[in-house]
Amino acid sequence: MAPAEQWGKTFSETGIRAKHGVTIVGVKRMGEDFMYAVPETLVEQHDELVVSGPTKKVEHYCALAKPKLHRPRS
Repeated sequence: MAPAEQWGKTFSETGIRAKHGVTIVGVKRMGEDFMYAVPETLVEQHDELVVSGPTKKVEHYCALAKPKLHRPRS
């Protein structure tokens, strides 16, 4: 899933490659066919992204989309 900081922006606006060292190869939206990512692709909230790059950088980038869990204080 796309990280919230990128919703409503194009890939060129977010600078993903420069900022995170990964390349978005494609996008899959619910009910739509897969599409190749281009700089003008607008990122939507529920987009599934196909990410390429060094494993550690891809894992770090993908972790940005996971919800943060807050532990209750004791």
